[in-house]
Amino acid sequence: MNAVYNIQRSCRFHVEVFLILVITLFNNKSFAEIFKLENKSNCLSISASNLIYIGTDKGLLCYYERELKPIAAFEGKNITAICNDSSRLYVGTNEGDVFIFEANRVTKILQTQSPISRMLKTSHTLTVGTKGNGIYFIKNNMTKYGFETCQ
Repeated sequence: MNAVYNIQRSCRFHVEVFLILVITLFNNKSFAEIFKLENKSNCLSISASNLIYIGTDKGLLCYYERELKPIAAFEGKNITAICNDSSRLYVGTNEGDVFIFEANRVTKILQTQSPISRMLKTSHTLTVGTKGNGIYFIKNNMTKYGFETCQ
């Protein structure tokens, strides 16, 4: 019975996300209008636990149970990139910082000299792209490798 409930809940969530996308595409409404955002939205990520995270120029928001809630730890930060794996959320900022958000704890794992533009998490590596300061690879054991932009 529990498995059936989880499938129904997951399907309902995916239908809601699909409807938001349809409304956005066909009603000429912006993403900000759909979620009633007052801030500029920069990025979006959907977690394995069906939470929608929205990075804005004023912080990180989480859409859960039809409510948009700010994540206090990122209040006032310009969030420019987010991605996740099964248990962690990776957050990049315009100031060049990368954080792990897990179990309501925030840990800074990288500081660069340029804004974070993109992030991708694979099974063993977090790849971090910057605007003008190259690409960084962070292994699961927190070993960091960087390749600077050629001038």
